[in-house]
Amino acid sequence: MSLKIKLKAGYFKTLSYCLTIGCRKIFLTPYDPDNEEYIIDELELISVCIFKKSCQTGEIEIITKKRTYIGNFALQTNLEEVFHSFSKEFGNKFFYQ
Repeated sequence: MSLKIKLKAGYFKTLSYCLTIGCRKIFLTPYDPDNEEYIIDELELISVCIFKKSCQTGEIEIITKKRTYIGNFALQTNLEEVFHSFSKEFGNKFFYQ
C-alpha cells in the first residue's frame, strides 16, 4: 500500500512523501529527491497511531526509538484500508482513534 502524505518538517513546513507499508517496514520516500528517505523497521518502531479528522482525512504519528514522524494524509484517502494494512502489518503497535 502506498499513500501520499504531508510530513511535518518544522513549525509551518510540510514536505510531500509517499508512505509505503510492506515487509514489516514503513518506507517514507520523498517526492523531492533533495529530501531524505526514511525506512522504519518493525524492531525500531514503537507505535503507529492514526487520528481520524473526517471520513477521508486524518493524521498519522509514527513513533520510533529515535524519532517521531507526524504527517497528514492527502485528501481522498481510504482510512479503513489504511487501518487494515497497518493492523495486518504491525498488530499491537498500531492504534486508531
